[in-house]
Amino acid sequence: MRGGRWWTTITVAAALSRSMPARGQARDVEAQHTRGNALRAGHRDAEALVVFRELWSRTHEPRALARMALAEAALGRWVEAEAHLDEALGHGTDGWIRQNRASLAQQRRLIGEHVGGLDVRCDVDSAEVWINAARVATLPAERPLRVPAGRVTFDVRAAGYEDLRRTIQVVPGGEATRAEVALTRATATTSADGARAPLATGGPWVVVGIASLAGGAVGLGVGVAALVVRNGHVASFRDHGCLLDLYSDVVQTRSAGCRSEYDAGTSWEPVITAGFVAGGVLAVAGAVMLLAAPRRVRESPTAFGCGPGVATPGVFCEGRF
Repeated sequence: MRGGRWWTTITVAAALSRSMPARGQARDVEAQHTRGNALRAGHRDAEALVVFRELWSRTHEPRALARMALAEAALGRWVEAEAHLDEALGHGTDGWIRQNRASLAQQRRLIGEHVGGLDVRCDVDSAEVWINAARVATLPAERPLRVPAGRVTFDVRAAGYEDLRRTIQVVPGGEATRAEVALTRATATTSADGARAPLATGGPWVVVGIASLAGGAVGLGVGVAALVVRNGHVASFRDHGCLLDLYSDVVQTRSAGCRSEYDAGTSWEPVITAGFVAGGVLAVAGAVMLLAAPRRVRESPTAFGCGPGVATPGVFCEGRF
């Protein structure tokens, strides 16, 4: 009998030891809920949102999700608030949700007055809808987008088509505002992924002109190199004390190398002439081609617009240059 009592005591102690961390965690969760509610009461909604978001991540309690949605609504994050509160109300069997359903439903109606539906219809399948530089849907969408009520600016993009920007007035409530858009196929200067390719200026004129300039530079370089070699032979001719009769073009030899130096120097003179003449002609022709090349100047498409945030409060602007 004594051994049985000892076994019962050990079993109870083990059960108590396992329940202590759970009770401690529950007390911490309640403390965090109390802290979040106090922050909301003090109009510190951003801090309260952090508390309830962490609680929802830890516990997945519907009340944490509902309180997170109410904090988002207080911050003007209407779209997020609507989605999160709808999810919380979907837990119909939760005791806290059942107890507070009436007040939560009233808050849901207030949030709904700031959110509307946007039904974008496009004639191109797989087109994407972008709002505030974020992709929010691929068309055709299964359901209308939920966006802040009021003026909403959105872009529709598709590979091989020009981007389209629209601004539309979205009415609050369950009935979606429809926006029908038709995309225009991209021009030859637009790449398949929608990016603008730089337009070549002048076409073949520029290519030929640059090639001609390069050929002119080579010709002039050859002429300069040949002149250097020729002047080297002239200097060597003089160093050997050689003389040249300018009237008869006869070398008056004082050294055995005079004739060879003279012949070597004169052999480079045609190369010098050809290099300078060809190089000059090609350089001038290239410059003329570049100056006369037709120019088609197309300014890059510039777009800039602002609109209300979809999931966060404030005004967002986006530009493309």
